[in-house]
Amino acid sequence: MRRTHLKTHAKILKRLLIHVAGFNLALVMRTLFGFGTPRGLQDLVSKMIFTILRLIHVAEQLNRSIRSRLANIGPQ
Repeated sequence: MRRTHLKTHAKILKRLLIHVAGFNLALVMRTLFGFGTPRGLQDLVSKMIFTILRLIHVAEQLNRSIRSRLANIGPQ
């Protein structure tokens, strides 16, 4: 915030207050959740999607494995 193009003192203070609030919010989010930037949130969403897809894949493999074992047992 080196330069500002605002004219009155009140407008400059409002802009500074919003800037500081955003900075503090990022610190709190970083402390509580481990991310505090838009890029960090974007990375988190992609990691969540990858994890969900991986869990679906593992569940499908487990399902195939159980079905093949049950088919091998068959009626006796």
